[in-house]
Amino acid sequence: MATPPVSDARLIDRRSFPDWYAELTINATFRGVWHLADPDAPNAPHLISQEPSLPLTIDEMIAQLNKERNAPLVEWDEDERPEAEKGARLRQPRAANFNDVKEEYSFRQKEYTVLQAN
Repeated sequence: MATPPVSDARLIDRRSFPDWYAELTINATFRGVWHLADPDAPNAPHLISQEPSLPLTIDEMIAQLNKERNAPLVEWDEDERPEAEKGARLRQPRAANFNDVKEEYSFRQKEYTVLQAN
């Protein structure tokens, strides 16, 4: 089996891409592996076409947690039934702080970094 000629095509910047891609196509076709490298193949893995959305900030996460914690109290206040029917008024929940969201914040930051790298 003859070996294909070695080329000087190097992927250095965007202007060198057409030459490099043509060389890749020729060499992969010659070796019978183009079906594995073809980016336009129907089974080719595709990169994310959009940037992942930014994770919530710490302040946004704290506000969201406070809203979730206050939801039962808001629901109780909006209920128009007499207090005897709906029961005693709920106590005001403790306000959220950084310690309540730091683990989830850290996880979301790492997840965003991984998604952005792909």
